[in-house]
Amino acid sequence: MSTNTTNYNLVKPGLNETADIEVINQNMDIIDSGLKNVSDKADGKISKSLATAANQFLLSSAVGQFVVKTVDEIKSLLGLKGAAEKDFNTAGGVASYDAVQSHLSDYVRQPGYAVATGSANTYAVTLSPAPTSYIDGMGIVVKINVANTGSATINVNGLGAKPMVDGKGSALTEGKLRLNGTYSLKYNTTSGNFILQGEGGEIPKLPNLVKNGSFENDFNCWGWNLVSISTGKIYSGTKSVIFNNNGSQYCYMFQDITMPGGHKVYMTCMVYLTSCAGVNGFYITPSNPEGTESYGAVYVNPTLLNQWQRISMIANLPAGNTKVRLRIYSYNTIASGYVDSIMAIDLTDAYGVGNEPTKEEMNVNVGTFTNMIRNGNCEEGVGSWLNSDPARTTFSVENGRFKISSTSTTRYVRQYVKVKPNTDYYISGNVSGVGGVLYVFDSNIATILKTGVGTFNSGINSEIAILLHSGSVDTNIAYFDSIMIIEGTTAPVAYRSYMKYDWWDSDLPLLISDADAVSRDILSNKIAYASGWRLAGSIPNRTLEAVGGPTWVEEVKAYNDGTLTLRPKEGYYKSEVNGSGYGSIAATDPNFIAANIVSGKSIFGLVGSFSGKRWTKGTIVYTSPEAVPFTDLNGSTGTWFYPFTISGLTFKPTKIVLKTIVSGQAYYSTYEEGSDQIDYQVDYPKVVRITKYYNGFNNNVNYSIKGDVAPVSITSTGFTLPVATGATHTYVWEAYE
Repeated sequence: MSTNTTNYNLVKPGLNETADIEVINQNMDIIDSGLKNVSDKADGKISKSLATAANQFLLSSAVGQFVVKTVDEIKSLLGLKGAAEKDFNTAGGVASYDAVQSHLSDYVRQPGYAVATGSANTYAVTLSPAPTSYIDGMGIVVKINVANTGSATINVNGLGAKPMVDGKGSALTEGKLRLNGTYSLKYNTTSGNFILQGEGGEIPKLPNLVKNGSFENDFNCWGWNLVSISTGKIYSGTKSVIFNNNGSQYCYMFQDITMPGGHKVYMTCMVYLTSCAGVNGFYITPSNPEGTESYGAVYVNPTLLNQWQRISMIANLPAGNTKVRLRIYSYNTIASGYVDSIMAIDLTDAYGVGNEPTKEEMNVNVGTFTNMIRNGNCEEGVGSWLNSDPARTTFSVENGRFKISSTSTTRYVRQYVKVKPNTDYYISGNVSGVGGVLYVFDSNIATILKTGVGTFNSGINSEIAILLHSGSVDTNIAYFDSIMIIEGTTAPVAYRSYMKYDWWDSDLPLLISDADAVSRDILSNKIAYASGWRLAGSIPNRTLEAVGGPTWVEEVKAYNDGTLTLRPKEGYYKSEVNGSGYGSIAATDPNFIAANIVSGKSIFGLVGSFSGKRWTKGTIVYTSPEAVPFTDLNGSTGTWFYPFTISGLTFKPTKIVLKTIVSGQAYYSTYEEGSDQIDYQVDYPKVVRITKYYNGFNNNVNYSIKGDVAPVSITSTGFTLPVATGATHTYVWEAYE
């Protein structure tokens, strides 16, 4: 009897059965289908038999074929074995973990970045990986969390606070580190501080250590060694000094300057030599205050007569000397001339040790033309110029030139410049277009000082106006550029700004590109720099105007709500200087006094003293006693009247009026202190006048009685006056203080 297999249900004939070919064929078909299914499922599978050992790699050797490779065989394929071997930590190889970590911790080769914590001036940062100590050249880049207000320190990963200094080694000033600003610092083990990188962009302060170097205050601050053979004076209104030497020996003027020892100082002056009989005419030399030790000297060229020449030098002061004497000599031969613009600048203080500029660089700095016109070459647009009539005048920049056009006969723009009175100046500029004219006016634009380019004298003016005018025809269009005004009579060779900055920092324009100040934003007699331009302030300084002097009030208005407004004229006002009241904006009114303000009230701090004039009145039925003699103006006592008395007053009256009516007749008695009712009797200051008016008639009867002779009496508690009738009548009286 046949049976079936377990998996594929194949028919197995019994041992006693005859083989059936059909059954065999059916079994073969089942086997064939099963094998095909197994083959399909095994496609893409890797046989386990290929792995013959541990740590082997399988690589494809051909399509659908695999081979086994060892680790060494793989390294060889990658070029890390044999002749092409590239081992760890070798050129072209792969860095080890330790080497990578060491590189990450190397803050000398690359700085670490962190956001600062802490408060202003006391900053802290945390770097990862953490440094173990401060080393020379260690760099950090820090984003500041709060602006500094002065000298500052920084503490890296708790290693200790270290000072932060600028490129000159100076402590940071207020605002040097701005909120959210990112700054690079390098550690210096010698100085023990972090040095701010990229310093030097700001303009160094170059104060002139010489007092009165252009003789603005005559010869104050200067001494003379031989007054008997030399003469000094202000010459022709210029700020210069003249030397005359009689040829017997040298003479000089001098000034002592205090500065740190061991510093480098730049000294210079301008010399105009008018005569010189030898090779050593004028020279400048620094020495110790005793004059026994010289630190060098520089001489003028004796052949360059009647022209200005600059002499300059850099002196190295000894470490122990804290004072230097600047001497300007007329030497031992006859020499005469002028000196001006004497300067001494502490270069070490301004630039730091080892960073001092050369004498030639300083000569360029102080010798560049001073263009007193702001933005004469269109670099900053039209903002520095005032348009005379914006509604009808167009002012713009076109192709690097100012362009002016208008539909009115008034077509110009202007700029105001402070100048020295009675001084020569040179104005230059390029003008093109039909009708374009360059003018120099006085500040009121009333008087022309110069038309076109060339030399002019400022005359009595301390301020002038520069006008760019397009002419008197409505269709004119004019162009202007390279406009300059410099002191002196020499024409500038090219348009230049006031100071040449690029020899110490070429990035300065980037640092000041947002400057927008003009001269009328700056106080008069003050100097500022904006976008590389030297600006002389023109805001009037009212600080030193005393009360009672110019009031500088443009308009005063009073309002019913108790408001009083004073609109000042343009200028700077300081509320008070040394308690003197200077700088006050005053408006005067003679009626604004205490006597005109009611007592007990205060108006703008002024307490009133006026209490008003008192008065009182009364009505009384009065019977006068018998008549008594009164003294009239002629001195006679033969005039008899009745005395009328009132008491209980609280003030002494200066005017009194009594009135009664009897049978239609009005009787008056009047008293007025100081009255001169009788023209020919003005010597009597007090008069009582008694008048009778008759009803129905135009005439009256008058009597004049002396008011300062008894029985007339005027006191602070009452009065007695004469009346014309003594009968019982009703009197009406008034008394005024």
